[in-house]
This record gives sequence, C-alpha cells and structure tokens, in this order.
Amino acid sequence: MATKIIDRDLGMKRILRNLKKLKKAEVTVGFHKDAGKYPTSGAPNVAYVASIQERGPEEHSVEFGPRPFMRPVFDKTQKRLTNIIKKGINAVYAGRSTAKNVLDEVGRQHADDIKNFVIRDKVRPKTSSPVMDKKKTKITLVETQKLHDSIRHKVKL
Repeated sequence: MATKIIDRDLGMKRILRNLKKLKKAEVTVGFHKDAGKYPTSGAPNVAYVASIQERGPEEHSVEFGPRPFMRPVFDKTQKRLTNIIKKGINAVYAGRSTAKNVLDEVGRQHADDIKNFVIRDKVRPKTSSPVMDKKKTKITLVETQKLHDSIRHKVKL
C-alpha cells in the first residue's frame, strides 16, 4: 500500500508574505508633501508652518517659543501604539489581518491622537515671552483648521 502525502497551504504562504512586508514597512504620521499650502496668496506650505510650531525659533526666524504637538503625543501614546502593533502582528499570524491593515490602524490612531491634542488646546509655547502671553492665547494651532486637517498618515510597504 502506497502512502499519499497531501500538502495543503491553508493560508500559511499569505501569512508569511504579510510578515515579510511588515519587516520592511514604515508608517509616517504628520505633514507630507501633499499637505499643500495655506489658502492665502504667498502663504507658506503647511509642513513648514508645522515645523516652526513644533521646533520653535531655533531653526526658524519667529518670535515665539516652540509649541510641540507631535513629540508630546508620541511620548504619551507610545506604549498604546506598541500594543496596537503587537495585536496587529498576532492578527497577521492568525491570518485575520494584513500588514497594510496593521500599519493603517497604527497611523490612523496616531494621527487622531495628534489632532485631538491640538483640538483640546494642549499646545502651548514653553516660553515666558511677552509676545505669546499664555493668558491671551486662544486655541493655539487652530486658527484656520488647515494645520489640524493636514495631519495624516501614510503607509509604505
């Protein structure tokens, strides 16, 4: 009697492909080249304005201190983002998700966290400069909504 061996994939090849994609993949969150410019004539591009807000006058000629809104959010949410990644990798192992879905979820969550930080008016200059008296400041980064609306994520596989 001859023995017959049947090799069934059952989805393992797809799972391994997705895991390989994760190894080389990246997700970026913030202001990408396609964020555009402010609507007024001669206005700067949104990424430039975001850089000024995040880093302050050290790298740009402006009269206020840094108003970081990306670094503090990442520092505060890093553990939660790591957990999303871990759960996502487990879902890829189980065949319930893909590399793109996992990274989309992480990027979407982090972009939402940054937007919420801005909208909740948590962004304040770390300065005692009379130019930016904290008592006189309204919602710091939401004058036109353009900066807020331009915070996005992109996935590269």
